[in-house]
Amino acid sequence: MKEIENIRNTDDETPVRICKLIREKKYDVLQEIAQKHAEYCLKEKKWNRNIFSILYLNILTRNQSTNLEIMELFDVVLKRTMDCLGREMDKIDKSLLNESLKTLNRFLEQENTLELNIENIIRFLIRCMQKICKIEPSSKLLAFSALKKFMEDEKRRSMIVEQILYDFHLLSSGRVHLGSKFLLMAYEKKYFNFSISELFNMLLNESDQLLQYTEDIFVHIVSNIRQNKYASLFCLSFIKNFIEEQGTERGFGIFLRVYKEIVNSQQNSKQIDGQLIDDNTLNSFCKEVFGLGNISDVYKYYTRKAFLFCLDVISKKTHPKRTTVAKNLLKMDLSNILLFCRKRLIKTAKTLIKSDNVNIFEVGVVILAHLQNSYLIDQIEVLNDRQKKKIVFERLKSSECEIIYSLYLELLSSEDTREIEFVVGDFKKLAKAFCHFHSKEVCKYLEMEFFKVEDIYTAELALWYSKYYPSKIDAVHVVSFFLKSDRQFLISKNINFYVKLIGILSNLTGELNYSLKRKMVSILKDLLFYTPYTKEIGIFFNKIECNKFVVSSKTEYVLVVLAACNHSDFKNRFLESPWSDTKDRALVYMLSHQPTYGEIYKWRLIEILKGGDSLTILDLLRFLGEVFVCERFEEEISNFYFSFIDENQELFFNLMKSEAKCVSVQSGNLIYTAIKNKCLLAETAIPCFLSYTYSIPVDIYHYEHVILKNINQIVTNQDSNQEKLIFTLFKKIKNKKAFLEAIDCPSGENEILDRILGLFSKVFKTKYAKIILDKVRDFQITLEDGEALKKTQNFLIRNNSNEK
Repeated sequence: MKEIENIRNTDDETPVRICKLIREKKYDVLQEIAQKHAEYCLKEKKWNRNIFSILYLNILTRNQSTNLEIMELFDVVLKRTMDCLGREMDKIDKSLLNESLKTLNRFLEQENTLELNIENIIRFLIRCMQKICKIEPSSKLLAFSALKKFMEDEKRRSMIVEQILYDFHLLSSGRVHLGSKFLLMAYEKKYFNFSISELFNMLLNESDQLLQYTEDIFVHIVSNIRQNKYASLFCLSFIKNFIEEQGTERGFGIFLRVYKEIVNSQQNSKQIDGQLIDDNTLNSFCKEVFGLGNISDVYKYYTRKAFLFCLDVISKKTHPKRTTVAKNLLKMDLSNILLFCRKRLIKTAKTLIKSDNVNIFEVGVVILAHLQNSYLIDQIEVLNDRQKKKIVFERLKSSECEIIYSLYLELLSSEDTREIEFVVGDFKKLAKAFCHFHSKEVCKYLEMEFFKVEDIYTAELALWYSKYYPSKIDAVHVVSFFLKSDRQFLISKNINFYVKLIGILSNLTGELNYSLKRKMVSILKDLLFYTPYTKEIGIFFNKIECNKFVVSSKTEYVLVVLAACNHSDFKNRFLESPWSDTKDRALVYMLSHQPTYGEIYKWRLIEILKGGDSLTILDLLRFLGEVFVCERFEEEISNFYFSFIDENQELFFNLMKSEAKCVSVQSGNLIYTAIKNKCLLAETAIPCFLSYTYSIPVDIYHYEHVILKNINQIVTNQDSNQEKLIFTLFKKIKNKKAFLEAIDCPSGENEILDRILGLFSKVFKTKYAKIILDKVRDFQITLEDGEALKKTQNFLIRNNSNEK
């Protein structure tokens, strides 16, 4: 009775000794202690805090005695133990409980019967699996393992499943994830005696707090889909049920999470085909649950069906989850999904890219980028929103077509969209796009490796790029063009190219050694008096401080050469010379070196703009454009030229009408640069600019309100061959209806208006035909394109008769 007395004591001597006996596997001693302890408890009806010791001993002796009183005692002990599971336990308590569960599992593996109250044991095991139970995770897993063995008995299975599901949300999550383990086990073994649809509905219809537990369960399940094939099928079952139930709002978060993980997992269709298609058990399961032959078919069918379901959701403007669904689709790798229903997907995508919602727009872009990127490329010209353009660029940048390079430059020009990653693969395409881009200073944001000049386009890019990053240009390679024996720079068709090369060298003076500079001087000195080269050579000589030479020539052109080189003799010669086209050019050349001359001879600059030589005007316009982009000008000088442009804006507007296209284009560039830098008021300058420009800048549509307000002036001032420019403007204006309604030319004699309305009626007749036709009737215009008008009229007549 010594052991009994120890158990009666309140110290930990007995539990410690019991643990020692367990480790030493002295089961005969343990059985003796258990027998005596049980008899003592029955007789004295006393309990102590070592209930876990008692539990272990009772389980150990469960078949060693047929004494009904001892079996009844076990039930009492089990009940008291369950009451203690929620309290904190010491190390010995946890160890004894763990040994109890191990022993129980061992008995269940060895024998089919257990001479104890099974229902009570099952309740005890379920309690061990719950969050409230303060035991080790390994003990919880042992409890689940024992419970699985009990569920192999069909008679008890339904009762166990029902009990677990009743308090399902109480099961431990954390490291053990018993909820997900139970669901997957029951799903695989088909232990549910009701449909899987009922199970999912039950899980989703819990309270908000319990719904969070369900979501956590699914998060763990989807994290195992690569290792557990039934986890993947369970998720696909959930997707199937969710779609068939038309997507209850409460389960949307879980559905999107599950669908995203299924799509993004490495268990794509190829892996499934290779690894699992020969699994007959799995194929049989798929046939029974899904009606499909194998897991590959299940995966393809339901991931695609779910994608169509998601597209249907985001296509409904009133659906509360459309933005959430779109955001989740954008986090998925859809490359394996977009392999079906090509025409249907393209049609839907074309609708989605019309959405103002950026996320929905991007979903449409993703689809078209996979299925019809040519259509997406065409849409670049129609888009005005830079953020949307950035989205298109990110999806198409690998195509590296010329329009993508143009879009790249446009995005770099805006601070909002400048943060983009792009590796330039074709410098020639980039250079060509740059030459046609309106804002040359964008090159300061280009990230390029060391590159060489090859043609006129790359020379233009290098000319601007070298202003900011001279070390990135191969200076020796540029010099080599002048060292060739064939002296190509003397051929007239090559002059523009070599002028740019000299400009590049002016920016690379810090990269040239003395020897290269000397070679260049020996070549360029003979070209200094050659008009096309004078300005650029003069700037180069000034930068390398080779402008102190003696000029013996007494021709009038000497003044231009002195100005180009910033020669010390210029001032006296300039004051002595009478005003002429040559002196005007000398004045303009000197502005690049000493911009204060503009303040002194402001009146003469105005005279030049009014009627000077075209080349001189062109050089003056280029200089004024540099004021906005170059940082070398002091604030006072910059302010003077800003005021000069503002005060004389009418002169620049008139220059846009010049027959010399180069002057017209350059004055247009200056005006638009002045508008963007708030030197000119957009309300005043935009209408004049659009009336005479040859091309429309990509960011002009930020001034849409100004365009709509002044559309009549723009249309009226256009030449008769410029209807395509107005048509382009119309295509990119967001509010097309307002554009058409704003047109009001009561004279009815405007030829370009006739042609524009004819063009609109052909392209947009289904959408804007009534407005266009009303305009035609109001103006009493006979469209030049009579066929277009007839088609529009017939279209409207048919529509009206159908309505009646």
